[in-house]
Amino acid sequence: MAQVAISRYALSAANTERARQAGYVDAQWPLPAIDPSRLREFQQRSNARAALSTALWLALLLMSGWVLVTTWWSWWSIPAIAVYSALYGGASDSRWHEMGHGTAFNSRQLNDAVYYLACFMLFRGPTVWRWSHYRHHTDTIITGHDAEIAFQRPPSIARTLWRFTHVQGGLELLSRLLRHSVGRLDAEARELVPEHEQHRVVVESRVMVVILAAAVMMSGLLRRIDLRAAVRHKIACVCSRGGLRGVTSTRGHERTSPLQVLNFGLHARSLRRDSFRHAQKQAQRWRRLDPDDGTAVPVAHGHACSAQFG
Repeated sequence: MAQVAISRYALSAANTERARQAGYVDAQWPLPAIDPSRLREFQQRSNARAALSTALWLALLLMSGWVLVTTWWSWWSIPAIAVYSALYGGASDSRWHEMGHGTAFNSRQLNDAVYYLACFMLFRGPTVWRWSHYRHHTDTIITGHDAEIAFQRPPSIARTLWRFTHVQGGLELLSRLLRHSVGRLDAEARELVPEHEQHRVVVESRVMVVILAAAVMMSGLLRRIDLRAAVRHKIACVCSRGGLRGVTSTRGHERTSPLQVLNFGLHARSLRRDSFRHAQKQAQRWRRLDPDDGTAVPVAHGHACSAQFG
């Protein structure tokens, strides 16, 4: 029963023809009487207000992401992931909608920039979803002609709650993005997007897939690096000698390069498997130059950095 109902909502030639014969496609619906001057008040757009809202959203997103990373595998990560998810998924979805309609910024270019960012965050192809949303507002809730009917019949509480998690929806969108990136447009995309714009669907999908792949590889690299330990090591070296002199001094010793700091991060990452006291003892022997033969010996703390450059 549910499978039959879902097939009725799919965009297909048969469903579209059925809706057209019923007179629902491009139908003329009654419109409410609104004073034009009053309507223009609701349509006021501002670059400054939209830029402030976007900057605040991105700042909160980065802050919540940092809190989530620093509290991972603790009880604090539960509220942190809830806040981050709301800012990432919910807030980006609302901006996807408003930027797609061009109602936020007064500049079309700025609307498009945030729209493309939100599309990437939601795994939505920009061109496909622009035309899909246009159809949604043209023939709203017309079965077989509107691809954005969220609550389908027969109603199902379990299905609604499951879709709310976006586990299935996210995997479906990612799979669709991968198919489009290799030029395999599905029937819905071919139905919605004009033929002269279908090449943009492929190009946009390929760009998004490349960025996603780069992000996955970068996250795999960063998992091997304890960046917090590396930053603490750098700060300790700076503070131990009163500023950058402790890091950039070359009196008989080599400079502390960014690569060495990252190497320390890799080393500290491996030490986290041991106890804190053992890691501390190991780190104290990590990056000190022996004055006798000039060989490199590890060090990680401020007083050792001071000894190095003193």
